[in-house]
Amino acid sequence: LYGMSTNDYQFINIWNKLVSKDLYKELRFTDNGAEDLNISNIIFNEVDNITMVKQPLYFWRQHNASVSHRKFNKRNVDILKTYINNYEYLLSESKREYDDRCLAKLFRVILNVKYNSRNSEFSKEVRSLSCKQYKKYYFNLVKSGYIRIYEKITLSIFNFLPFTYSLFRKIIE
Repeated sequence: LYGMSTNDYQFINIWNKLVSKDLYKELRFTDNGAEDLNISNIIFNEVDNITMVKQPLYFWRQHNASVSHRKFNKRNVDILKTYINNYEYLLSESKREYDDRCLAKLFRVILNVKYNSRNSEFSKEVRSLSCKQYKKYYFNLVKSGYIRIYEKITLSIFNFLPFTYSLFRKIIE
């Protein structure tokens, strides 16, 4: 489901899904900053059919004091690590191109986390982790038949010329 929407988070969250309880028998939530992501990826990888309902059946109120609106913190680093772990899980367990979709999302998350951490106490850790992941998985991005060419080019430019991503973010903000 990665890449099918401009808001991939609707597929990550677990609260907006009806799932057979049989799929949860062996699954347990962890406290890693993105526990829904772990569960959603495993569930999506295990099922053969997914039905989506376009009608909103849940209303969510956002406020400035929420976890998702706080300044960059350790939770953001944990979320990046969760995306990395999920990609590695899907790389070894995925039944279809789902791992490639997750890879494209991982590269976008790396860019965002690296950009948002630049003035934080975590910037050195994030830069190191980001660099390691690019080196480890860049060839997978390039050879993927499921990731669109313009996305490969954009992600490559933003990674190898970081000022272009900073400029892009300033334009859209």
